[in-house]
Amino acid sequence: MPRRLSNAFTDWTDVLHALVGFACAVLRKVFWPLALAIALAFVVYEALEAESRTDSYEDLIEFAVGFMIGVILFP
Repeated sequence: MPRRLSNAFTDWTDVLHALVGFACAVLRKVFWPLALAIALAFVVYEALEAESRTDSYEDLIEFAVGFMIGVILFP
């Protein structure tokens, strides 16, 4: 039986993932190639990290939440 997604932002690294996403959203306005490189590096890191897929999905969701907040605040 697959494990359900647990609550996000339960650890300091969860907040860090959101902050990286937020930073990418802000950087896209200043220097978009750097923002793209950081986002791609994060996705590749999560894909290659030795943890369960569910944990990686949660990390990507946290990154996306931070990115969306940045896009809303800095359109």
